[in-house]
Amino acid sequence: MREILFVAGEASGDMHAAGVARELVSRDAPYALVGVGGDRMRQAGVELIEHASRLTVIGFAG
Repeated sequence: MREILFVAGEASGDMHAAGVARELVSRDAPYALVGVGGDRMRQAGVELIEHASRLTVIGFAG
């Protein structure tokens, strides 16, 4: 089975990726959905490799 990888580092990306994932699931597409993202992606059927909340960074390093 082929995989589709989703990567969303913030809430709006999670929302858009979840919409695409839900559509693929509803069509019984022959793909495994994996990714880095949030709860919306997980609820849409994406197997999360990592939750985006663990990757959040604020500020700049200098």
